Amino acid sequence: MPTDLAAVSGLLVLPGLAALYRLLEGRRAWWWCYLAGAVHMGVFSWSLRHLLFAAWLGIALVGGGYFAVLPLWVRGLAGWRLPRPLAFGLAVAGASWLRAFMPEISYPHAQPSHALYLWPRLLSGPVGLGGEPLANLLLATFAAAVYEASRARGRGLRGLLAVGLAWAACAAIAAWSSVGPAARASRPGGQVEVAAVQPGPIPWTSLADFAAWQEQRLLEPTRALGRDDAPPPLVLWPESASFVDVEPGTGGGPARAVLADEWRVRAPLPLARATRLLLGGRLVGGPHHGVAAAILLDGSGSLLGYQQKVRLVPGGERQPFLGWLPDSWSTALQRGLAQAIGAAPHLEPAPPRPPLVLDERVTVGALLCYDNAYADVARGYVEAGANLLVVLSNEMWYQGGAELEQMVAMSVFRALETGVPVLRCTIDGETVLVGPDGRIGPRLARTVPGVLRLSVDVPGGTGPVAPAAPVVALVCALSLVFGIAHALAAWVRLRQPFAGDRSPGGG
Repeated sequence: MPTDLAAVSGLLVLPGLAALYRLLEGRRAWWWCYLAGAVHMGVFSWSLRHLLFAAWLGIALVGGGYFAVLPLWVRGLAGWRLPRPLAFGLAVAGASWLRAFMPEISYPHAQPSHALYLWPRLLSGPVGLGGEPLANLLLATFAAAVYEASRARGRGLRGLLAVGLAWAACAAIAAWSSVGPAARASRPGGQVEVAAVQPGPIPWTSLADFAAWQEQRLLEPTRALGRDDAPPPLVLWPESASFVDVEPGTGGGPARAVLADEWRVRAPLPLARATRLLLGGRLVGGPHHGVAAAILLDGSGSLLGYQQKVRLVPGGERQPFLGWLPDSWSTALQRGLAQAIGAAPHLEPAPPRPPLVLDERVTVGALLCYDNAYADVARGYVEAGANLLVVLSNEMWYQGGAELEQMVAMSVFRALETGVPVLRCTIDGETVLVGPDGRIGPRLARTVPGVLRLSVDVPGGTGPVAPAAPVVALVCALSLVFGIAHALAAWVRLRQPFAGDRSPGGG
């Protein structure tokens, strides 16, 4: 078990959830829950405040709303004779899932169970079976049950029930910890040599500085790998390290690689003949113009395949609700955003493409930055045959806050859900390998240029990908419907006069 300060601090999520459970009681519970949620979301997303203060403020204010509904949600479920700790677990898991998949303004970060990403043995069973929803449900239920047990102090059925729920949650976590990675480890596979190039922060001062950065931080390390006696079969460059873009074929024609506008170094591709380069570029032309893409090139620079980004960042790559407004309003709002933050693209999301085949043993699914936050993107690639996931990411825009740790935490969850390794390659964030068991392996220091070269064990086949996750998410969503409906019905009954009441002076 991990014992470092970061791992131990992750356990603070338990008293934090217990404190949130305590806020459900008393008058104006919704207000105190809202305030706690807004503070939590604001502190967590503090790294975004320098981009657009109004956007950061919006995350905090809107994020608090998912907490404000918890008292009504739990009260309604308790009215259906559901134990309150379990009702709280369903509400927390449901609110977290709702926030992650809310149309136009999805924000999947800061899930409660992400705090335990340095404890993969505790997470492996629940996440391998039911993904983030099940892990959140168990964690919140356990924290609430322990709080009830400490308050009841063994008094009657309530105390016994609370203690029983707490022990049941512990037993479930312990039992399910043997599911997933242990079973997946029996699938023999192979090894692949991979080199992930982390170039460090991009200098935006001038085109000459940018060209020098590309030469020194990308081309030179890649040339050195090509001169090695045994060059790696796969080299990774992160998102925004523009070398080429991809132009999808039109009218049934083939796609082709084109030199990116930002690429200033006119040099031959510095690869060994048998090496493949997977880099972060973008799509040019067509309905998805400007969407980030992972582009696979062979040693001569020919295009072997590509995958486009599936999930677009609200505000950064797609402006929320612009498609819901009249064209004139949408254009005016987009122009105002562009003036405020320098650029406000409104890109069209692209459907996922098949995994990229490296050789007969290794098939790659590429997650472009924000894709890393969503289980369904990784699930689609693995179910289509990918046995290695790579994350190509640019995290230069985070300053302070918890977002860089969050990116690694979500990669741990993608590995535990799918049972395949996840290799992150970033501009200046966390370039690191996460094993299929969720354990964090070799990594590079943040912001420091370097090359992470390692052998990655890939499974010989793929198993079930968190098979119960859709069911748990559906149960959480239904709990919202039934919980709110029951709470509102009870409120209406209390507001109605009793039968037989008469006004003073009535006959």
